[in-house]
Amino acid sequence: DRDGSDWKPNSTRNYKNTRKWMVDYFGENCRLTDITTGDVKRWRRWMEAGDEEKGRKPLSESTSAKHHKRAREMFTEAQNDRLIHENPFRAKISIPVDQEKQFYVSREASTAIIDSCDDLEWKLIFALCRYAGLRCPSEVLALTWQDIQWDAGKFLVRASKTDSERMVPLFPRLRELFDEAWDLAPDNSTYVIRRYRDTEANLRTQLHRIIRRAGIEPWPKAFVNLRASCRTDLERIYPKYICNRWLGHGSAVAERHYLMDTQDEWTRATEVDDFEPSSFGVNSGDIRADHGSSRGPEEEENPVQMTGDDPGQHRRYTRRDSNPQPSVPKAWCLVLNAVRLE
Repeated sequence: DRDGSDWKPNSTRNYKNTRKWMVDYFGENCRLTDITTGDVKRWRRWMEAGDEEKGRKPLSESTSAKHHKRAREMFTEAQNDRLIHENPFRAKISIPVDQEKQFYVSREASTAIIDSCDDLEWKLIFALCRYAGLRCPSEVLALTWQDIQWDAGKFLVRASKTDSERMVPLFPRLRELFDEAWDLAPDNSTYVIRRYRDTEANLRTQLHRIIRRAGIEPWPKAFVNLRASCRTDLERIYPKYICNRWLGHGSAVAERHYLMDTQDEWTRATEVDDFEPSSFGVNSGDIRADHGSSRGPEEEENPVQMTGDDPGQHRRYTRRDSNPQPSVPKAWCLVLNAVRLE
């Protein structure tokens, strides 16, 4: 067993909860070597099925996958200590994303919620999650005044989840709140957020109260969706690798867990014709000149010449380059032809 001395309280609870689900199914006296890969699959189905008679609610596929992942980590430790030869939980786990719990927090809603906050520190907590994508509470509570590089316009974020550090821009909306908080902070203050440093405090419940005060119905995964909304906004403006550095995760994680299609995209798709030629940077006159008439500009300047008086004779055109280039690049011509055919 790992002593868990370096674990956070939530991690300890999660691993104990996974152990409980394993004991309830396999039994307290089950040996590690007796569990097979087939047993693991049946355990997953058992958790997801539930049992009404025993009052055991069914788990979602995502939750059972998380238990599977923790069990795999525990059995990997046993394998490293040579207590077992192979890990029956070794199968790669793909935790499904529940898109029904994704919620984009608009800038208008964010402004209303910040205005409804009781104090300046809550405004900062919300803004750090929504406009800088910080994880809450770990990264928000770790932020100190020394981490803020005022002249450089950025601040340091310590990510305990990944045991790493990253620099984040001091976005204008954050700068205003930081300036105000700095003016009100007592002398020799260390942490930016001072009042809510108890890691056992339920910040989510308090956030829900603030959201309702703003006249908005609280959304699921309150803080996670603030971070996801931030990533969705930033990716519209900045390259992926920049967003990855600022938020501390990779593109694959962002596309699977954070990026969302918002109402803006749906509105544009239904109201703006993005397939109009003008949206490709080519006006309709260019299209008519190259594709709409039977003769191009060079042919207009050099009209067709006949080889004789007999109209049935073949026409002879003025010699031109063997590989003429259209005024519009070839790739765009293919696109425009496809549009024209439609």
